[in-house]
Amino acid sequence: MKLWIHSAALGAALVIAPLAIAQDVPREQLPEAVRRTLDREVGQAQVGEIERDREGGTTIYEVELIENGRRYELDISEDGRVLRRHPD
Repeated sequence: MKLWIHSAALGAALVIAPLAIAQDVPREQLPEAVRRTLDREVGQAQVGEIERDREGGTTIYEVELIENGRRYELDISEDGRVLRRHPD
């Protein structure tokens, strides 16, 4: 019984873990559409971390921006659409 529980827990972890891990991405490795959107949207803000994440099977680039001492996040789809801008 213990072996079955451990196996089930390990199996679930292996399935879920890769879906929940965001990866840091250097700006120069962003897809062209994402880079163009970022250049257009950044204005006077400083760019912090950039992470590639998966949400609902879609790749999202989450960009941390700092402007006038405030942090916010810009979520950009792989095709360059701004999905969301929110406080970080």
